[in-house]
Amino acid sequence: MKARKRATRSLAQRFRRRRRVLVGVSSPMNLVCLRPVLDVLRADDRVDLFAAGHVGGGDDVRPLLATAGLDDVTPLSEKEAKRLAGDLYLCVDGTRFGKRCHSRVLGFHGVSFKGRSLGDRPGWFHRVMLVGPYQRRRFVERGTFAATDPALVDVGFPKLDPLVRGEIDRDAVRDALGVPAGNVCVLLAPTWGEHAALETWGEPLVDTLAAIDGTSLVVKLHDHAFDPTRGGADLRDAIARWRAAGVAVSEDRDVVPLLAAADLLVTDASSVAQEFCLLDRPIVYADVPELFASERYRDTVDLETWGRRAGTVAADPAELAAAVRAAIADPAARGETRRAVAADLFFHPGRATDRALDVVYAELALARPPSDQNRSTT
Repeated sequence: MKARKRATRSLAQRFRRRRRVLVGVSSPMNLVCLRPVLDVLRADDRVDLFAAGHVGGGDDVRPLLATAGLDDVTPLSEKEAKRLAGDLYLCVDGTRFGKRCHSRVLGFHGVSFKGRSLGDRPGWFHRVMLVGPYQRRRFVERGTFAATDPALVDVGFPKLDPLVRGEIDRDAVRDALGVPAGNVCVLLAPTWGEHAALETWGEPLVDTLAAIDGTSLVVKLHDHAFDPTRGGADLRDAIARWRAAGVAVSEDRDVVPLLAAADLLVTDASSVAQEFCLLDRPIVYADVPELFASERYRDTVDLETWGRRAGTVAADPAELAAAVRAAIADPAARGETRRAVAADLFFHPGRATDRALDVVYAELALARPPSDQNRSTT
C-alpha cells in the first residue's frame, strides 16, 4: 500500500512540473526534420528542451544549435544526456542518448531504398513515427516489429508539409539561386559515401549537367560533405570552380526549398528522390552499383519494390545528359509511377506535423497548445 501511494504521488508530481524533452541531434539534417515539432515545443512554457549528439567527432552540439537559431535549447554532453531523467527522448537517427527518459520516440530523416533505417535500433523506442505504408511493411517483413505492435504510429514526414501545402515561394527561391526566367532548374542532390555518385563519377557528373542548354544547375551536397571528421573527398576547390562556372552550390541544410524550386532532380540513391515524387516532377538517377554492393548497404538495399522506378537510370555522363534532355521534353513520363511511390511512402502529406505533435504530447501527458491546432488531422 505504501509503495502504491509513493508511486501515485510521484506520478502526480510529474504531471504538475515542467516536462523535460531531450532531443538527439548529430547533424543539421536532424534538426531540419525535427524543426516543425521543436518550434511548437519551444513556444510551450510547460516544456524545457535539451539537446545532445555526436557532432564533428565530439559531443558539443552548441554550434549546431546556434547555426539553426536554437539558442533557447540547452546543450548537454553525452554523459549529461545519459543521466538526464527526462520525460521524453526524441530523435530521428536512432542514437540512444535518452536512456533515463520516461518515453522514447523515434522519427526518421527520410525513407531511402538503401534501407539503413530498418535495422534493430527502432526496437529500443517506445513509439516509432512511421513515414509511410512502405516503411511499415518493411519493418514487419524484416521481423523488427509485429504488424500489430502499438509502438508503430502512422505519422508521415513533417519536414515536407510546407512543400505539399505549397507554402514555399518557388519564384523567390529560384531568384535567390540565380535561375533565369524560362530556364529549367536542375537540382543535383547525391547521397553521401565513398561509393556515391560524386565519389565514383567525379566532377564529370557536375560538368555534364552544367553543359545542358536551357538549364540552370543547382548542387545540394549532403550534410556530411561539410563535416571533415566523416571522411570523403575534399570538395572545397571543386565548389569554387563550379561557382565560377555559374553553378549554384547551396549550403542550406534544408533541401525542401530547393525541391520546390527544381523542375528536375538528379540523384544517385538519396531519399530526396522519394520526397521529390510528391511534386510529380522528373527524376534521373546516376547509377552507383558499387554503393548497392557495398558492405554498408548490400543487406538492406531494396531495388525491387520501388527502387529507382520513378526515374531513368543513367550509366555514364552521356546517358545522363540524354536522360535529362528526354525528361525535359516529356516531364509527364513515369508520372503514374511517381504518384504511386509518393502514395506508398508517405502518410498524411501536408498534415504529418499534426500527427507527430499528437504523438509527442500524448507521451508528455499534456494537451496540445490550442494555438497550434489549426489544421485538421482527419
